[in-house]
Amino acid sequence: MNSINSGTRPLSASFSTPPSEETKRSLRDRNSVKTDEQSRMGASSVRQVEPQIHLPQADNNSSHASLSFLSRAVANFTSSVSWLLENRLGVAKRVGQELLPSQILPWWTGNFPPEGADFPDLSETHKLAETLSQARAADSRRPRLTVPVTLGSGSIKLKGAICYPPGWNPEDKSSCIVFHNPNATVLSRMLLPGGNLEPGLAPGKLQSAENCPVLLYDYRGTGLNEEALRGATYETVVQDGQTAIECALANYDFVTVVGTSLGGGVATVALARHLAAEENQGDITRVKLVSHDSFTTTSRVVRPDIPRLADWVGWLVGGHIDAEAAMRELLDKDVGIIVLNQADDLVIPLGARMSELIGPFQDHPNVFCREFQQGHHGYLSQDMVAYLDEANEHFRHSRP
Repeated sequence: MNSINSGTRPLSASFSTPPSEETKRSLRDRNSVKTDEQSRMGASSVRQVEPQIHLPQADNNSSHASLSFLSRAVANFTSSVSWLLENRLGVAKRVGQELLPSQILPWWTGNFPPEGADFPDLSETHKLAETLSQARAADSRRPRLTVPVTLGSGSIKLKGAICYPPGWNPEDKSSCIVFHNPNATVLSRMLLPGGNLEPGLAPGKLQSAENCPVLLYDYRGTGLNEEALRGATYETVVQDGQTAIECALANYDFVTVVGTSLGGGVATVALARHLAAEENQGDITRVKLVSHDSFTTTSRVVRPDIPRLADWVGWLVGGHIDAEAAMRELLDKDVGIIVLNQADDLVIPLGARMSELIGPFQDHPNVFCREFQQGHHGYLSQDMVAYLDEANEHFRHSRP
């Protein structure tokens, strides 16, 4: 794949698009030439260019072999203990299933979506994957508005898509939006059948407001990445969020990190983790966060009346995303923050809303926070969009 990278971050965090037909032909020609050269050189010549490996004598290196065996045993034991702690002896995977019903409901019901419920249909994802794999535009002179990408950072690889606004030059790397999905929602739900952003949903409205590309992806175990991981946990969704953020920062000068509902918590924690690393301190002025209809902690969404006990139990079973602590870290770093919550939200109750935490900080020049009276959970109303425009105008003038 051809990596797309702005040069501001290492290539280990980058996203790639499928190679063009011209690139494929070039690779085939190169491989053909290499094969011809090897056939002319002969098999012995090919073997000569391989590095020679000298095996150590057993008598002289027995102590080294013992140490090597011991170090591998210790590493395996430490890795196993770490996995058990992170996954709470497997309980975290069971709790994680409750987190992502778009992943598990087909297994429970055998019918997706179940009667009377409105969840993503897996066939939507399959159709989207087929659409993205084809050259949509018959006229090759017109760039596609939506192209598939692969987000990679370390061992994590995520399939996603980048959606350009009409008239946008793909070579323009000035800014982009990274959108983190709410619960029970996958990428295919946010695109029209042709592959363009649905204008009535949050990513489409955000693109209209900021006029820049939107990077979308599915958490491992869902949507386009349903085969990437069996049994997503609260930790894996945050890791996925951090991967998406790092890939966006590797390719764009300025990144707006956005999350709705569950995605708001994922975006907040993932961004705080990225900025906690000393080598990423320069990214503080390259990002802003938009938390939409989100929470302080996942545990308080369940029991806002007993917050401390809820947080402890949530941590104990591996079902705790602590967006409050992460948000406080971002406040200390003077990151640009916009928090939008519904006042009558039936999903995120009082005692668990991010707006309750951020409200007292509204006098801070980099903080915008408001609750809105109209709309339902996860809906980005026109009043919210107008408030976003006001905040974005402030950040545009204050950006160095």
